[in-house]
Amino acid sequence: MSLTRINTGADSIVALNGLRKINNSLSTSLERISSGLRINKAADDPTGVGTLNTAKAQLGGIRAAQMNLEQTYSMLSQADGALATIGEALVKMKELAVKGANDATLTSAQITSIGAEYEGLGDLIDNISANTKFGEKALLAGDLIGVTVQYGPNSADTFNDDIIGSNADHEFATLSGNAQTGFTDAAGAQAAMDDVDAAITALSTARATTGQYMSLIASNLEAMLSMEVNVASVVSTVGDADLAAEISNMARDSILAQSATAALMQSNIQSQIVLKLLQ
Repeated sequence: MSLTRINTGADSIVALNGLRKINNSLSTSLERISSGLRINKAADDPTGVGTLNTAKAQLGGIRAAQMNLEQTYSMLSQADGALATIGEALVKMKELAVKGANDATLTSAQITSIGAEYEGLGDLIDNISANTKFGEKALLAGDLIGVTVQYGPNSADTFNDDIIGSNADHEFATLSGNAQTGFTDAAGAQAAMDDVDAAITALSTARATTGQYMSLIASNLEAMLSMEVNVASVVSTVGDADLAAEISNMARDSILAQSATAALMQSNIQSQIVLKLLQ
């Protein structure tokens, strides 16, 4: 630029524009360092912001699904514990029914006493079945028939089923006939044996179904944990600031800002030299 042409101030404009660019870059680095984010506004990366929002939504869905799976697994563990207790009671009831059916050695009073103990265990089973709850869900009273488990972040990531067996598998909860009233003679004890056998079969089916879903849920939880790592990596790569790079950029821009400021001052000094021609 000519030192004798000062009206437009071309040299100053060049230096000032350079300083503005450096200050903008410095501001971006400071913003990223202070927030820890590479994308603080859509203008930072118009394409990346869409990818980032999608990945964040996916990550949130994965974490919600993990919570669903963990809670469902805990619920089924509680149900399985109750079923195990019922199983112990049924084993004892079977022993009592077999014992009570032997009137060759037992008196009527003794059979009645055994039948009363048997009935008490039946009442215990009914109580467990009615009062085993997870929140408001009655786990052994049909509330888990045809339920939906959302195990992933997408609408298709569900299974809808009877996760503790069907209603037919809950016969142990409503033992009929002599199982409810006990027995007072050998014939009643023999009938009770059949009732208990049916209840044990139902219990076995229910526990098998519960175990299958606990295993399935555990496998899906492992998959969600792995997916979380992968999606979190995408969020970090797209959205997180590289602090080492930004600190390096800030140091560079700070030096350049000082240089640009000095250049702007020098351009003004060069313009003032022309004024000496008027002296």
